[in-house]
Amino acid sequence: MRVVHNSPGPSAAKFLYPQQTHGSSNPVWCPVFHWHQPPYDAATRHYYDECAERSYRHHLDVLEAHPGIMVNLNVTGTLLELMERYNPEFIDRIRNGSDRGQIHLTGTADCHAILPLVCNRYGDAAARLHIEKDIERKRALFGTMPKAFRFPEYAVDERTLALVGEYHDIALLSGVTYAAAGLQYGVPYKKGNLVLLCRDDGLSNLLSGMDHYGRNYFTWFRDYGGDPRDAAEEFAQQLLQSPFMLTDLDGEAFFHHALLAGVPHDKAERYLDELYSVVERHGVRTTHLPEFASLRSPVHTDAVIPPTSYYPGGFVIWDGNERHNKLWENIDRVWQLYQGGLRNGTPPEVLNRLERNALRSQASCFTWAVTHDYPSWWTEQPARYAHDSELLLAGERRHAPSPAA
Repeated sequence: MRVVHNSPGPSAAKFLYPQQTHGSSNPVWCPVFHWHQPPYDAATRHYYDECAERSYRHHLDVLEAHPGIMVNLNVTGTLLELMERYNPEFIDRIRNGSDRGQIHLTGTADCHAILPLVCNRYGDAAARLHIEKDIERKRALFGTMPKAFRFPEYAVDERTLALVGEYHDIALLSGVTYAAAGLQYGVPYKKGNLVLLCRDDGLSNLLSGMDHYGRNYFTWFRDYGGDPRDAAEEFAQQLLQSPFMLTDLDGEAFFHHALLAGVPHDKAERYLDELYSVVERHGVRTTHLPEFASLRSPVHTDAVIPPTSYYPGGFVIWDGNERHNKLWENIDRVWQLYQGGLRNGTPPEVLNRLERNALRSQASCFTWAVTHDYPSWWTEQPARYAHDSELLLAGERRHAPSPAA
């Protein structure tokens, strides 16, 4: 192994889980990967195509080459729809991984909505719709009922946590939420029906190429001559310092995001394979969330979970300025049209389309895009859903029988 000395590499990351020397030769790593794409249309499908080849196909290839690595996949409904349409072989490969016990599929909000915002605007029924649609989709495609739930963007509050507890056994929270609730980082807790688990924010960000808690691997590869094998070795050394570790990051980080960050192609392509190879060589045991939750007795807590996400500022990324307000007006309109369809006995085929528009319009990507000045397609999409729903209902009214009929 070639070690890069005297370079500001990833060892600068802040390691947030409790570190300790322990007798076990097999520390446990619970890796969670978040796979999500917004509901692209034909004009923007190329964004999906890039991720499909550079991230999802690549990750599935590497997993199949390392059958002893256990992972948790958080795959959203909008991405699964794209896969069904353009890459149905991905659905088969995920199902096969689940069937052979390598992949655990988590629950989530079907269209990646910020559940606390949806609850506050439209009531519990709207959040339940996202949760139930995800369960329905995972059962239909993979024959599985997710036991663990991963909140979109880690956005959670006391109300939505209680709702999730009606459907799932485990809730995955960010370190930011743990700190805000006064919970001890890395400790599993029992709250009501749920076991609460906490990801290591610092190490997750390090792996994902984000620089919140220290220099990341992408910077190391690109600017300081770092090698993927060295980065994987350093990550494994950090895993060896703690008996239990849980990370969660965007699955697109490997290869696709690395290329966008300027990492040379050969290094970006090798990173994930090197990571799994080094972890196996050190005897680190990978596991799924349900097993990870069972390895230690959870501590009972009545702590109130405040409105938090992965971001210390709560939900302002998705609802914090006048541009957000305009976007939410369109999202509100799509929901109102769907509710009108429910009240007026709209035929099922039209109602299904209204429901689909309502759920898709609530995808966090659109409100997030406003914050980050993304191209207009992102910010105009909810208005398009509103227009489509209006046309659907107008067409239905034209074909409705007259009151005297």
